[in-house]
This record gives sequence, C-alpha cells and structure tokens, in this order.
Amino acid sequence: MKDKSQLKELLLEEVKSLRQQLASLKASELEHRRTVEALRRSEAKYRLLFKSIPLAAWVYDVETLRFLAVNHAAVERYGYSRNEFLAMTICDLRPPEEIPKLLRFLEASHHEPKLSGQWIHRLKDGSQICVAFTSHSIELQGRRARLVINEDITERKRAEEEKEKLILELQEALANIKALRGLLPICAYCKKIRDDQGYWNQVDLYLREHSEVEFTHGVCPDCINKIVPGARLEG
Repeated sequence: MKDKSQLKELLLEEVKSLRQQLASLKASELEHRRTVEALRRSEAKYRLLFKSIPLAAWVYDVETLRFLAVNHAAVERYGYSRNEFLAMTICDLRPPEEIPKLLRFLEASHHEPKLSGQWIHRLKDGSQICVAFTSHSIELQGRRARLVINEDITERKRAEEEKEKLILELQEALANIKALRGLLPICAYCKKIRDDQGYWNQVDLYLREHSEVEFTHGVCPDCINKIVPGARLEG
C-alpha cells in the first residue's frame, strides 16, 4: 500500500509539472503571437511611412549594395521604374569618379546614423543633381541594410553659387570704386590723369579702366563754336 501511495504521489507531481509546462508553453505561444502581431503592425506602419515620405528614399543591402526597396518619390525623381531600381546598386546612381569616395564613406558608416554632406547623383535621363542624405542601419528581409532618405539640394546649391558670384562682383565693384577715391594727379592744362605707372591718360580712358563707367561721345556748344565759329547745336 505504501508503494502504491508513493507512486500515486509521484504521478500527481508529474501531472502537476506537465500542467505547469503546458501553461508555460501556452503563455509563450501567446507571447509569441503578440510579438509577431506587433512586428506585423510595426512593419505595416514602416511600409506606409516609407511609401509616404515626400523625399526620395530607399533601402539597400549592406553587403551587395543592391536596392531592396524604393519609395514612390525616388521613382518619380530619378526616372527609373521600381523594377529597374531593384536590378541596380547604389553605385549605379553615381558618376564613375565619385564611386571610390562613396565606397570609403560606406566603409566608415555602416554601424551608425550618418549625415552625408553633398553628393552628385545621376538621373535616368543622364542629368545630374546634388543631394544630401541621412542613413540608418535596419534589417530587412533577414539582411543587414540601410535606410537612406535623400534631399535634392540642387536649386539651393545653385542659389548659393549665384549668391557667392554676386558677392564677388560687388566686392570687385567696391574695389573699383575705392580705386577712384583720394587724390588724382591731373594736368591743369590738358586734363590728362597720371596713373600708378606714371603714364598720362585721357580722363575717359582712365575712368573706364578704373570703374564700370562707359562713355558716349558728343561735342558741347563751346567746342562747336571753337571748331566752327557761329555754328549752333540743334536739339
């Protein structure tokens, strides 16, 4: 009887242990389902956000550099179809002379968020644009990848260049104006001006050389009377 009682207790303990393991498995399965569902919602949210970004964006494989996903803005801006993008690598968007620089940049930036500076990208029609981008490490389709968001700064860069050009022109104009300040050695008789090299120049030639002034030539009434006594200017 004692052996039967001990056996019964052992069986009860085993049943209790199995029930606990079963409950644990059910809890784990429920947690797994919740995790999968959360991931599914997160992925759906990510895809919606990725597609709706107004800037050109893509995801590329860190090892192969091939595009894994591109958004609508990238297709519109670069002119390639989605399928064409997925058959390309990120090097295909760069001029050949920038590829070594790109590879060095990638080598140093695979493990951290990265601001890019300024880069030249080629569109499908062969034209080029200037872009700045940010990139972040992610995992997609079981592969290490990077999400890249591009900003086309072509017009901004052109405006900056035009502004710099205007500043230089204004500085040159200011330098010319300054050149005409101070004392000018001028002949009291013929009115010629002596330049820095010691040469005497006609007033109009000197001013044209040292400023933006352009002259139109005519004859004043006093000079007309000297050339042709009694003549009168009309108008």
